[in-house]
Amino acid sequence: NANASDLGYQGLPIVFNNELYIKYLNTNNKNLLAKYNGTSTSLSYIANADPNDVGYISSPIIMNNVLYIRYLNTNNKSVLAKFNGTALDFISNANASDEGYVGFPIIFNNELYIRYLNANFKDQLAKYDGTTLSLIANMNVSDAGYEDNPIVFNNELYIRYLNASNKSQLAKYSGSGTTLITIDNANASDG
Repeated sequence: NANASDLGYQGLPIVFNNELYIKYLNTNNKNLLAKYNGTSTSLSYIANADPNDVGYISSPIIMNNVLYIRYLNTNNKSVLAKFNGTALDFISNANASDEGYVGFPIIFNNELYIRYLNANFKDQLAKYDGTTLSLIANMNVSDAGYEDNPIVFNNELYIRYLNASNKSQLAKYSGSGTTLITIDNANASDG
């Protein structure tokens, strides 16, 4: 550890630009993004945007040679940070009052998908293509929405979906639009 009182490495490391990147928790409970070149006896850190921010809160993922990671700011909002190896930038939430990104992102059809919690505490699915953020609408406004982390299977994105009756359903998204296809439970009384 860089400091004996630091809590150290957190989450899963990832290789990016021939260096090892990992989330690092310091003694002030701030999550930094640390990188290791494989030969040095010390780490270097990508500074948080604001020293009062909690910082990086998930494991990183790489899409189109850019590192993405969830980031918790001073307002306790989770934004998506992107790092190209030199500069750190942030993808704003769709609305400033939204809680922001939750869970772990996944890449599907060359786009990044991640759960997104709006100001009404409804989970939506966010899609980022490297330039534009869009939210995939819930099937019904009264539904709790997309739960857990998405997974890719047979070239479609699957995610658990919680309806207004608090019943979990398996939803699949083909990537060709903002319509989800719900696979009904085998027995309507099951959840």
